[in-house]
Amino acid sequence: MKNTGIVRKIDELGRVTLAKEDRKILGINDNDPIIMVRKGHEIRIRKFQETCIIFNNNVIENKFLQMQDKRICDKCVNKIKYNESLLNNSCMVNIK
Repeated sequence: MKNTGIVRKIDELGRVTLAKEDRKILGINDNDPIIMVRKGHEIRIRKFQETCIIFNNNVIENKFLQMQDKRICDKCVNKIKYNESLLNNSCMVNIK
């Protein structure tokens, strides 16, 4: 992706307008959530996507398990269920 730059003024409410062309290139549509991350003296803006806490997979709407404020994608939930069934069917030896 080509680096580009544009100077914008911040309005009295602290808002900045993103150019339509940049939003299109980045896949940001009206009312999409974005995330702003401050790194040193820079603020980076990107489209916000929920990710799984286990493997950082994108979380698809309505296909996740919510644990407090964390989300686990459906793929990881299925892997956990599969591994749990393997454990339940295996011979476990208690070591004292």
